[in-house]
This record gives sequence, structure tokens and C-alpha cells, in this order.
Amino acid sequence: MKKYFLCAALLWGASVGFAGETGEESEEGVFLSLTRARATADDLPAQRTVVTRADLERSGAKSLADALDAVPGAVFNRTGTLGSLVQIRLRGVPTSNQVLILIDDQPISGVAVQNVDLSQIPIGNIERIEIVRGGSSVLYGANAIGGVVNVITRRPAPGPVQTRLTTEWGSYFTQTYRGEIGKATDRDSVYVAAGRDLTDGFQDNADSDGIHATGRVGHRGHRGGVVLSLARVDNEVGAPNGTPVPLGEWDGKKEREANDPSNRVAQKITRARLSGDWALGEWATLLPSAYASGHAYENFGGTITSPNDHFERTAGGELRLRAVAGWTLGGSYERDARVGSGGETPSHVANWALFAQHEVKTRRLTLAPAVRFDQHSTFGSIYNPRLTAVFRATDRVRFSASAARSFRAPTFLDLFYPGFSNPQLRPEVAWTYDAGVEWGDAGRYWRTTGYFSKITDRIVFGSSRPENLPRSELSGAEVEAGLRWGALRSRSSYAYSRSVGNSNTASAYRPTRLAPRHVATEELLWETRSGWTWRNALRYVHKQFSDDGESGSKLPSFTVWNLGLSKRILAARAWVSADNLTDKHYTESVSFGGYNPQPGRTFRAGVTIEFQD
Repeated sequence: MKKYFLCAALLWGASVGFAGETGEESEEGVFLSLTRARATADDLPAQRTVVTRADLERSGAKSLADALDAVPGAVFNRTGTLGSLVQIRLRGVPTSNQVLILIDDQPISGVAVQNVDLSQIPIGNIERIEIVRGGSSVLYGANAIGGVVNVITRRPAPGPVQTRLTTEWGSYFTQTYRGEIGKATDRDSVYVAAGRDLTDGFQDNADSDGIHATGRVGHRGHRGGVVLSLARVDNEVGAPNGTPVPLGEWDGKKEREANDPSNRVAQKITRARLSGDWALGEWATLLPSAYASGHAYENFGGTITSPNDHFERTAGGELRLRAVAGWTLGGSYERDARVGSGGETPSHVANWALFAQHEVKTRRLTLAPAVRFDQHSTFGSIYNPRLTAVFRATDRVRFSASAARSFRAPTFLDLFYPGFSNPQLRPEVAWTYDAGVEWGDAGRYWRTTGYFSKITDRIVFGSSRPENLPRSELSGAEVEAGLRWGALRSRSSYAYSRSVGNSNTASAYRPTRLAPRHVATEELLWETRSGWTWRNALRYVHKQFSDDGESGSKLPSFTVWNLGLSKRILAARAWVSADNLTDKHYTESVSFGGYNPQPGRTFRAGVTIEFQD
């Protein structure tokens, strides 16, 4: 019943989108992530989503996962409250390793360093988030079968010094403190952001304490510019590894009991990137970049200690040439290394690549063929082509289609972990086909996309080690709708996905793990001229299972209702919100010890103050 209620809400939002009138654009700016060049909506296929800075403020998102809730078909593996492990999956892919996470167009994990934890990406300095659903290896390389999430950080606007301070308090003694300061001129810019997040957590031994800091310094000359970006995250969180209380007995209190009352996880992450652009006359721009990151992971104090303590390092660089004739040419090199404890032998992999893309535009049609060649040190070479076409039937209606080949590389654990590895693993390879239609004008849009993906050599853990299974298929449809009608703003999404696969011992297709058939969201905002904003948001996720063939642990369907109210007063914005208003007892993930319960009804309040000197 809840599923049909949310679907009806979605259709209502879409229908109002066709009826309203407004002069405000539904998406701000241009899109970078699909072609790695500035592109307007007229030249883009339908399988993309943008989350703007204004969207983040209106939603009251406290984490990157919260900011991505409205992305069609996005499913999260949340293990706890603020600071706990969170991973994202798109389009029914069974693992988060098949979705590539970027910060400022650069992957934050290596080819063999995957399992990105969204909770370790600060949200305070995010300007916008771009999401491309479907195969995206042609320009970004490995681990983009399900799509890419590109987090674009803030850059100060030319003018006076800008300062921004935020504090928030909530249930379970949750506290957030953030500060930002930036200054820019026509040539130079500097921006620094830092913060601290603390919580006692919903479960026993689920407390978290995280500190993060980011900085960006840039200089522009007559022919180009250079930017240095630095980031540091230091976090310690309890890891209760689920609860021993059966799901049917949860009442908001019993499930707070932890399977492991003393297990702790500490992470220290450092990232650095140096990038630039140099104009080569009027015909091309050269874009070099170099990057390095280190991730120290320590698991201590408990009985469940997998994965073990380790340190992972990624370093590499890229050189891109973007020509005015529509060509993008480039090459990259990356080396990942891992040092672990418990008898694990230090290991490394290297990957180099060449890629090319050409955009051809006419009055009605845009074509973007592209191809990439990767050479990996363990499994050899792989080619990944893509062709994207957008046809502008009218000023409001666009049709799009694409075909793309993408891949996921084996991880360090897949290839080298003592006693459980398989050095002979091949990469997962997927062909993805998309077809979409989009209607939109100022302030209103509606997009529908149908897709089909065929994955070969899917990597799964077999009887004793990772194995390549023969095939799996992903198919489905996605709908997005948005509008601004006077003081009313609505954003809706619905996704249907079918994820099936076979094995080395069975030819029949069975549903794959962690693949809910239906995901739907509806967000309704009412904004007054006096500065009040009322937010009403619903999110529905269909049932899913921890193992293939709808076996293992069942994660029942759930609906979460969030309500918020904010007010702008001069240079300040204050807000209060109630999340999970109906006090639903549910779970989104399974750990080694069982289900990871999510909190019931929670409350929070905060204020942001902005200054200009």
C-alpha cells in the first residue's frame, strides 16, 4: 500500500510540473560530468541528476547520503547514524564497488581501492553534486558500471571575504560544527572549511567523533591557472556490527543492543590534488593534474575485526587536451598500494589509460562518440567505447540514447588477501543501453529513462574465494519530475529495477542480492517571501535480500517521512526538523553479526550565519 501511495505522490508532482508557471530554472549552471566539458541541458541525455547548493540547504542534509536521497533508484547501505559506514548503489547493482565517487572530477578511490564510505566526505563545502547513471568508464576508467557521483566543492566568488558558520544539535546528543572562509579576486582565491561531527549514536557502541578540514588555493594568469586542493578526515566510530535482537521484536529500544559492544574503527584520510589549465592559443586548452591520497584504517577493541588494519595509498596523474573543434584527448596513470597486518603481503597495482572523445553538434542533433583503452598490471588490457546521441525535437522536448561499455576492476582483497584471494580474476564488463525522453522549460522538467545492462564475469565471493560468474542483467526505468509554481516547489523520483544473474553451477537467472524493485521519493517545499521554508519529504524502498536468489537475510520495505521548517533572518538561517516522523523501525544493511537498525523518530535544530567583510 505504501508503494502505491508514493507512486501516486510522484505522479501528482509530475502532473503539477506540466501545469505550473515560473521563471526560475530547475537546475543551475552547466553539467560537467558526462563529457568532462561544460555542457548545457540541451546537449545532455536524460540519465543525469543535479543536486545544487540550494537543494542541500532546503533539504537539511546532514551527510552526503542524505543529499543523494532523491536520486532515482539510489539505494544506501547505512550501518548506523552520523559517522557510520554508508555506501551507495545505483540501478540495482549489487555492490557499491560498481559506482564511482569523484571529488572535483577526480576519483577519490583507486582502481583497486574501492568500498568508498560516504560518511567520510564532508558535506559543508559542497557546491553541487552531479550524478550520471549508467556505464561511465569511457572517460573515468574502472568501477563505473552503475554510474558516477561527482562532488563539486565550493569556490569563493570575487569580492569581500566570505565567512559561514554552522551549528546543529539533535537526538542522541548529535552535534555538528562547521566553519568556512573564502576570499577571491580576479586572479587569486583561497577557501578553507573545517568542522566536527559528534554523536552518541542510536545503538550501544555507535558513538562517533569526526574532524575534517579542506582547503583550496588558486591563481589565474593571462593564459591559465593552477589550483591546489587539500583535505584531511580523522574519524573514530563504534562498530556494533548489528544487533542480536530479531527484526520482528524491534520497538525502538531493544534493537539498540549491540552484537559487539567494544569494537571500534578509526580512519585517517589525506587527499591532495594539483590541477591546472593552460590555453594553447585559441584552438585548445591543456588540463594537467596530479593527485595522491592515503587512507589508514584501524579496527580494534572488539571480537569482529574484518577487514583488518591496513594502509592504502593512491597516486597518479592525468593530462587532457580539450580542443575547440569538439575533441577531448587524454591519458592517465595511477598506482595503488596496500600494506596490511595479519600476514598480508604488501601489494600494488598499476593502471594507465588513453581516451578520446569527439562532440559533433548540429541544430537539432548532438553526437558524442568516445573510446578508452586501459592497461592494468594484473588482468591486461580492456577497451571501453561509448556513443551518446541527443535529438532536440522542439525547444521543450528532447530524445536521447546511448550505448556504453564499462568495467569494474578486482580489488586488493579480491586479488591478494591471504587465503581468500584469486589472482586470476578478470574484470567485470558491462554493456549498458539507455533511451530517454525529456520535457522541460524554465522551472519545470520531466525525464524518463529506460535502460538495459548486461554484465559478464561478475565478481562474487564463491565457496572459498572470489570468482567470476558468467552473466547478470540489469534493466528498468527511471522517472524524475520537478517544478517551481509560485511559493510551491516539488521534486519527485521513481525507479523500477530488475537485477538478475546466473552462476557457474546454475544457468537459470535469479534475482541478485540487495536489489529492491521499487524506490520512490517525493519532496514538497513551500517557500514564502518572508523567508519561511516548509519541507515535507517521503522516501520508499522496496524489500531486498542479502544473498542472490532472494535468500539470506530479508530487509523489509520501508517508508520514511521527514518534516522540516526553516527561516531566513537577515544573514542567518535557522531550522528545526523531525526525521522518520512515523517512528518506523527499519534497516538498510546487514553486517557480519546481523541487521544494522536505523533510529526511529529523531529531532534536530541548527543555525547558519554568513558574514561578508
